[in-house]
Amino acid sequence: MARKAGSATQWRIPLMKLRTLAPKVRPMRAKVEVKKQTDDFYRSAEWIALRKQVRAERGRICEGCGKTYEDDGSPVDLILDHIIERRDGGADFDPRNVQQLCTRAGGNGRGRIGGCHNRKTASEKQRRLQGR
Repeated sequence: MARKAGSATQWRIPLMKLRTLAPKVRPMRAKVEVKKQTDDFYRSAEWIALRKQVRAERGRICEGCGKTYEDDGSPVDLILDHIIERRDGGADFDPRNVQQLCTRAGGNGRGRIGGCHNRKTASEKQRRLQGR
């Protein structure tokens, strides 16, 4: 309803109309993608040499699940991972402190195996949060 110009409230919106706007206005969920920065340590010549040495000695196989190829037939994507993490005092370049772990689930025709690196990283993060 309109009121006289110059009054404190020129327009009055019925309360019922304001309530009908609520379902139409929802908070926006913004998806923010954070790109993980790779530690310069993993680009060092020593680390690259260790990765090549381990691959030559142990072959292209996940040491967590034994996967050798992905579902699409391509060779398994492996990450050289510290068994005892560096931040927990693990040796940086000791071949006995590293393992090759696969990054994606599936492969070798055995269903949902794999994803060993992500699983190991998540369990270490959980352990650290619990203070063990």
